[in-house]
Amino acid sequence: MLVELGAVGYTYLPRSEAAAQALADVSLTVGSGEFIALIGPTGSGKSTLVQIMAGLVKPTSGRVKFEGNDIWLEKARLPERRRLVGLVFQEPEKQLFEMTVEDDVAFWPRNAGVSAEAVPEMTRAALEAVGLDYPSYRERSPFTLSGGEMRRVAIAGIVVMNPRVLILDESTVGLDARGRMDLAGRIRALNQKDTAIVMVSHDMDEVAESADRVIMLAQGGIVFDGPPREAFKQTDLLAGIDLELPQVARIAARLRRQGLLGGRLPLTLAEIESDILTAFGKVPE
Repeated sequence: MLVELGAVGYTYLPRSEAAAQALADVSLTVGSGEFIALIGPTGSGKSTLVQIMAGLVKPTSGRVKFEGNDIWLEKARLPERRRLVGLVFQEPEKQLFEMTVEDDVAFWPRNAGVSAEAVPEMTRAALEAVGLDYPSYRERSPFTLSGGEMRRVAIAGIVVMNPRVLILDESTVGLDARGRMDLAGRIRALNQKDTAIVMVSHDMDEVAESADRVIMLAQGGIVFDGPPREAFKQTDLLAGIDLELPQVARIAARLRRQGLLGGRLPLTLAEIESDILTAFGKVPE
């Protein structure tokens, strides 16, 4: 197992009058090649949880393991283990700091002892993985790019580490529809190469399209952990934490009420198209 959290809790400002519990008794695992969506209302503990998963924040209680090793017992190896789990923060463009795109993306390999000959190819591969052409962008200042381009450069700066787990904390927020679709497709491509993905998102359409597992948080605890189709059957639970069904599922619900559709709960456009054609006696192509 790549990441294991056991009975993890976290309290801000412990032993003070302002103490606030963000997480309580959270246990989960992340396996190789999984695509997990982490959902829940604002304030449910999602960002705190992913920072603990990435080894950036030490939990108040419980254990965090990377590949079977408790990361907080051998602090000398913590930087090495943090490379296994790369976290792209909310507003990742704030992570940029170098004068050129190439220098920003190459920061980790240059400081990790990677040979000078290998760094340009690693940088090229990371930029192309997020949809940026290496020759066109390498000498540009990241601070002159569009918001969407800056976000891709920031993600490339994590992808270049070849993490076993890539955590994305609302990384597509603020992008236009085309940009979201393109970036989501590239993230799925990384997942297909066996990189485990943990995606924090409020976009239920994105969750339905990409994830194979949904973990729902509420008030600092896990209230659901299972497949997306089962997650979106929990209509009362979703309503209780102010989350909507994906758009396709909402359309399917209306068709069901009119007696025009039955069977499974479709989550993607391809699924509802197939179900509608089948309902009207046509064979989907």
